[in-house]
Amino acid sequence: MHLFHRIFLPACVGGVVLVCSAAAEEPEGTTVYENDFEQTKGLSAWPGGASVVLDEEAPNSGKSSIHFNQDNNYVAYWYLDVKPGYAYALSLMIRSEAKPLERNGVKINFNKEGGGNGSAGSKTMSFGNIQADGQWHEFKGGFAVPADAVRIQVILDLFRTQTQVHIDDVAIREIGPAEPGWEPTGGEASSTAGRSDDDAPAPFANGDFSDGTNGWSPWFKPEQATYDLDKDYKRAGDASMRITGPSERHILAQKIAVEPGVVYKITFWASTKGDEVGGSAVALDFFPTNAEPRPYRGLHRMTGDKPWEQFTFYAEAPADAEGAYLCLIHNSGTIWFDDIRVEEDE
Repeated sequence: MHLFHRIFLPACVGGVVLVCSAAAEEPEGTTVYENDFEQTKGLSAWPGGASVVLDEEAPNSGKSSIHFNQDNNYVAYWYLDVKPGYAYALSLMIRSEAKPLERNGVKINFNKEGGGNGSAGSKTMSFGNIQADGQWHEFKGGFAVPADAVRIQVILDLFRTQTQVHIDDVAIREIGPAEPGWEPTGGEASSTAGRSDDDAPAPFANGDFSDGTNGWSPWFKPEQATYDLDKDYKRAGDASMRITGPSERHILAQKIAVEPGVVYKITFWASTKGDEVGGSAVALDFFPTNAEPRPYRGLHRMTGDKPWEQFTFYAEAPADAEGAYLCLIHNSGTIWFDDIRVEEDE
């Protein structure tokens, strides 16, 4: 299944997100999907071997809710037939002990007839700005189906969440043909509500790690990997970044400012050690909507002991881009990154 490529979008926070602490007026339209998570029928989990986890101790209604935490490491998803060009409203109840990461949320993959997940695009509604106090709150959003899509994959993407999250009472309603600028009614619409200046994207910096790890943050079970400044093996500046870990993805990311419609040139140097290295990459993930196809440079041939080598790829910021995440992706073994640059393409 082409699921991981589609769901791994740390910065995808698109769509219209409505968050409120009390029940709001029911949106108009016809209900086409409801789930109070009293059973797992119709739900699937990713990655392979994972299972949907229901918690009978913490329902909002009924007898259970769906549960995500730092240890169960999965996303839950299901499919729904939709009408091309129509608008839909989504609502759910969510309870979280702390604010989820901005990349956690509801992902909608739009699928063409006979096409794969996301073949007609995708939208993500982030949980990054929810009220996180261990109480139930209502989360609302909406999406318009592209003209060439006939089915959606709905993903509750709490993969590698760093807190306890419960979700219950999901509902999707068909509103009707989408009008330009359509948004769900009720609540307060904002894809960046509550973002502080400290959270705002900044120009890319410290690509040579001369300023240590300033600007960079580890994601995905950081305790399983080591992120070390290597002053003895470097390409530029005072040090390179060495990432070592088991066969599981680990990421070092920097949130950066971008301009809508601008094409960016990303260059970086990489070196590897050990036959177990493989599957690493560098990606530039835009938000609230990522570019299609996802801009990244795979390093599949960087296996074994490989000296420093330079790589380049390009990424065009979507028209609604508010920022992006530059992601250094480690899969297994030991890899070094250095002299990373993000520049407007001339």
